Amino acid sequence: MQKKDFAVLLRASKGNVPRVASQVLQQQKLTEDDHEFLYEHVQALTEEFLMEWLARSPPRPTPVVNELFTQLPGTSQLEWFVTVANLQGWPARLDPDVLDDVAERLRTRLNAWLWWHIARHLRGMSSFFHGVLGRQEDCHIAAWLFPYRRDDMACRKALRDAATSGGVALASPDVLKKIGESSEVYDSPPGDDAGVERGKVDEGDGLLPVTPVDAAPSRVARQIRARASVVAWLESQQMLAILSPEDALPAEVPFRAADKLNLGPNEGRYLLTLALHWPGDAAAQTWARTWYVAQFLAAASRGVRWSHLVTELVGPSHRLRFEGVFKGHTREDPALAAELLDEIAWASLDGPVVAPWLAQSVYAAFQRGESDAWERAFRYLDRCLAEPGVCNVDPAEESRLVAACLSLGDGGFRWMSAWDSISWVLLRAPLPDGADEAFEERLFGYLEKLLPHFNDVQTQFTRRASFPITPARAARLLAMVLEHPDVLYGLPVSKLSEVAAAVDSLPPDRLPAPEVFLQPYRQGPTADAMAAYRRLGGAAADARLHGWARAPLRWERTEAGEEVLVYGPEAPLLEALQRAQLAPDLLLTEDLKQELAARSRGLPMLPAAKVHAQAPWLLDEATLVAIAAERAEEPGERWCRWNDEVDLPPSLAPAVRRRAPVVADGREFLALARWLARHGERPADLVSLALDRIAQRPLTDEAMKQLMGWLATVLASRTLWEQHGPRVMEVLVQQKAWIAIDTLMRDSARRPDPAAGEAAPRPKLLAAMHEALAVVLLRRLKAAIQVSDAEAASAALQALVALHPPARLSRKLYELKRLPLPSPEVSELLDLNLRLLRKGTTQDASLSDIYAALSLLADSSAA
Repeated sequence: MQKKDFAVLLRASKGNVPRVASQVLQQQKLTEDDHEFLYEHVQALTEEFLMEWLARSPPRPTPVVNELFTQLPGTSQLEWFVTVANLQGWPARLDPDVLDDVAERLRTRLNAWLWWHIARHLRGMSSFFHGVLGRQEDCHIAAWLFPYRRDDMACRKALRDAATSGGVALASPDVLKKIGESSEVYDSPPGDDAGVERGKVDEGDGLLPVTPVDAAPSRVARQIRARASVVAWLESQQMLAILSPEDALPAEVPFRAADKLNLGPNEGRYLLTLALHWPGDAAAQTWARTWYVAQFLAAASRGVRWSHLVTELVGPSHRLRFEGVFKGHTREDPALAAELLDEIAWASLDGPVVAPWLAQSVYAAFQRGESDAWERAFRYLDRCLAEPGVCNVDPAEESRLVAACLSLGDGGFRWMSAWDSISWVLLRAPLPDGADEAFEERLFGYLEKLLPHFNDVQTQFTRRASFPITPARAARLLAMVLEHPDVLYGLPVSKLSEVAAAVDSLPPDRLPAPEVFLQPYRQGPTADAMAAYRRLGGAAADARLHGWARAPLRWERTEAGEEVLVYGPEAPLLEALQRAQLAPDLLLTEDLKQELAARSRGLPMLPAAKVHAQAPWLLDEATLVAIAAERAEEPGERWCRWNDEVDLPPSLAPAVRRRAPVVADGREFLALARWLARHGERPADLVSLALDRIAQRPLTDEAMKQLMGWLATVLASRTLWEQHGPRVMEVLVQQKAWIAIDTLMRDSARRPDPAAGEAAPRPKLLAAMHEALAVVLLRRLKAAIQVSDAEAASAALQALVALHPPARLSRKLYELKRLPLPSPEVSELLDLNLRLLRKGTTQDASLSDIYAALSLLADSSAA
């Protein structure tokens, strides 16, 4: 805009600066004149406008920040700065000098945590970086920031001075090397005793001393350090191959957390990790890995808690440094850690102490399909019988073990308690090939001794049925069914067929009711289950099945006259039909067909459509269409389900078209309207349907929002907006439905482009939306001019300023300019709009412009 345009807008808005500022900030690009207008009225701008202006990169941001800090209370200033630090892209938008100035103001009010938090986002702030060095407790922040300020020599010097004279933890060789101050070589690992020289060992112990773990702790610690130092030096010189792992690795390595030796965090871990990555042939690697496992078992036998050992194995996430040699720990390879845990568990089975996670290893052996899984599982179960304490873990210890195992992530190791593993093995594990009677009795012997509370009839039946079906086993299973019919709930239908095929037919007096064999299954009766029942009962079974198939038709009421709860009026009919279709040659008789057909004609619309979909021979399409035409305008019945789905065939479109305008429920209306749109209804008719709904019925805000959301799916293209947009906007603006217009515009603009598959606003569609609202504004302007309403005409023209309609609308403005205008302000606004139309382009159209226009209309209508 130009300076004279601002004067016109201020006169038209009676000096309302925020309203004019809103129009200025809604523009896609701000000119120099726009910024100068905002600078001139900066004190009249609210916090919202100031924040928006800062986001648009003003040429002189300091006055804006000063005014913002003047308006914000003290606590909000700090909140604003932290918010700015978190916003994606904001540090790049704001001038670094402005951020430096803000940081300087807030320096005394920011604690160390907030400095660290903000530093992660605003690490390019020069004065902030220098200032933080003045706070000794924040020097670690400056060290963290150093790589991003490496080219800043002043920052380098300030950091060096702080590290050497601040008396903080930064004054270490590592940090001094990092900032380029010291050229010293860090030759010894942290934590080494001053009296222990590198590569030196105790006299009389040889190059690689061997000291029992039960010796004096100080002597053990000293010799482990010496051994690790020598091995690390050999490895760094690529000379480790001169030693075998038997010579290089000590008999036992203590664990500092449990054995309380004064070892640093690296020596023992270095030797353990080295064993996992030992160079050389396969035999040496196997020995080293066996030694690794033995260290954990030896520590456990000495009383070290398993949770300490697992934590040591999982290890920290950082890389270990010892004597200048870096080794990746097992945490960097979760699969390796899981393998080691498995090896340790199985190795402990025959040892004095059993690993608490051995139960998980038993389960994992079955999951991997190992051939000896059952043999190993029986060994574990024998150990559990011999030592009941193996299955019981202290709750606190178990929680620590679970936490350590969870840190492996996707490494394939999932914690499982001993009792969960035992129950899974005995009740659900896949059986081995050739599982005989002896195997079955052994398994149920463990079940009776270890899990007596699980040894009920249902469990026994389900597990015995998982064995291969033999005539003897089938007879036992059938006897259990006749005595306890409910056990069939745990039997697959395929197994039921095998049992029926392996036994002789039952006499009528022993044959159970059809419900016993056909009802337990979650998926409902099946043809296989019915075939098994007929095989067991013969002619007696066929006679009983006829009554069973017709039973659902009597569900509505019992013999006593009480109502029975069913899942809809069509449920008895469809259930009877489904049962009869399991054996149509036996059950689907002519009299049953006639009864089902008569009942289907009296069903409500949706159930009748469901019957037609599943059995069109029972209720044909012509009959269904006639029923729909007859009931289209009846008010009581719903034509959509509880989830607003409409399951009707396309042939019912004429009936749905008649019903949609008369339904009272808004959700049913939308469901029917969506159904019509899916089945090819013309957009013009759909728009008319929505507008008639708005005109005839008062709608709540929520109902109007849902209606607009659907209408946005109808107006999904530029052409449709050009054809029907003005008609829709006319109705909505007349009713002052600003929330509805906002929903319609936003949802329409954000719909994905069918060609590009994107959800971003499409320029041509936005231009058509601008044109639709502009056409409505021009109609309101013409009406206001004809009745000499200067206020209404001015409001329409101010709203039009915010839009970017096509230039062809200028002809209508010229036509209106020839009419007698109600005031000079209206004439000035007309000229302003003509200038903007000549210079503007529809490519600048945006949703924010529409919101600005609607805001102006809403303000004028409220006034």
